Amino acid sequence: MKTIFLSLTFMLFSFSFILAQSFTNIEAGIVDIDYSSGASWGDYDNDGLLDLVICGEPNGGIDTTLLYHNDGNDIFSVVATDFINVTMGDVEWGDFNNDDYLDLLVIGYSNYASVIALYVNNGDGTFSEQTSTGLPGVYMGDIDFADYNNDGFLDIGLLGFDNNYVFISKIFENNQNLSFSEVSGLNLEGMNFGKIKWGDYNGDGYADFVMNGFGDIDFVTELWKNNGDGTFSEATNVTLHQGWLGDMAWGDYNNDGDLDLVISGTGGDGSQRYTLIYTNNGDGSFTEEGGMFLTPVSHSSLEWADFDGDDDLDLFISGTIDAMATGNYVGEIRYNNDGNFSQTEDILGSYWGDCRVADYDNSGYPDIFICGYDVTENGVAEIFKNDRVLSVHSIELGAVQIGPIPAKEAIHVSSEQIILTYHIYKLSGKEIINRKVNSKDFTIDVKSLTTGIYLLKLSSEKGEETQKITVL
Repeated sequence: MKTIFLSLTFMLFSFSFILAQSFTNIEAGIVDIDYSSGASWGDYDNDGLLDLVICGEPNGGIDTTLLYHNDGNDIFSVVATDFINVTMGDVEWGDFNNDDYLDLLVIGYSNYASVIALYVNNGDGTFSEQTSTGLPGVYMGDIDFADYNNDGFLDIGLLGFDNNYVFISKIFENNQNLSFSEVSGLNLEGMNFGKIKWGDYNGDGYADFVMNGFGDIDFVTELWKNNGDGTFSEATNVTLHQGWLGDMAWGDYNNDGDLDLVISGTGGDGSQRYTLIYTNNGDGSFTEEGGMFLTPVSHSSLEWADFDGDDDLDLFISGTIDAMATGNYVGEIRYNNDGNFSQTEDILGSYWGDCRVADYDNSGYPDIFICGYDVTENGVAEIFKNDRVLSVHSIELGAVQIGPIPAKEAIHVSSEQIILTYHIYKLSGKEIINRKVNSKDFTIDVKSLTTGIYLLKLSSEKGEETQKITVL
């Protein structure tokens, strides 16, 4: 493995302080992909380790879609599949039939056509293509999922170029039988090279969405509110920077309980690149934060994650800061210090690809996958491991059995000693559950916890023990 070392410098546009390197390139052997490539993490075989799927065009090769199984110990191996090979597309995991196995949706350009393919997880490590989905093929676009009508099934938002060379933007309701129906009466402007992202920005329990791209005659960025009755209305009171060739991401960076938004891209004559944070004011409006000095990028990717474990969201930014093929590319973490993003850590500069953040090694800290063009104008695909180590201090209780790990609904605890209390903490140390039990044998309900890594502390009269647990 190789580690990248950095010297102290100032980043153009950002006025930021560069930190010591905290990530290592594990050289996982992922095929290098470049032009408009995509990727997604997901535990498709439910073994507790996140696997990786990618799509795009390898250096000098043909379009490809590949699934890599996480074998543990930083080893990834290619899985034989019949996935359609695409470029200028996207791949996303989602459980569309509620069988607790992740299915895969693929969009892109293949054999001179726009395509879409839904692969249903058979639960045995194989997939079967669902051929009658009612979904249109698109490329130069995006897909994202949410249960917008709260019926318990994932619905789909998509946009891009269809087979009639028309830009489309559409929402599809899950019919609960692996087919989908377009939401009627929703006249969205068609877009290409854009993004669509779901998020409940007004906290009413219904997923809203934001979308951007190049529309019929100009750049477009719009926020659409879910009315809770199966319809949507454009939030015309919210003004967002108009652009395309960028990315968007929802995240509560200031921990006030409301989803904020970060967007990047370019507009105007193509030189007006931007990366902007919009703070959610909690009343349906947003404030553009003009003093953040985030690196302006296009052909970009954005990801919120708590990389340093201090219980607030940091921001990963990748893309180009000026014209393509100039070598002026970034791949950087902006660390959140009470809403100030001036501390920067460089990872790998790239553009026109994708970056995806996930804790692939269950260390308790998020890692980063990066693909796209690098400074040599060749494709790259690398996994960067977060080198931070979770420190757990414990006093052994004796024989304690905890399982299953990872857990979806409940964890059973069996001990030789009477457990008086248990506590569950976020990795930052914030306590989220505190219960008295006074028992040697009991069950912990974890259905209310989001997917991730937590600390479970068990206490008895003779001592305590803390262990990591994984919730799916």
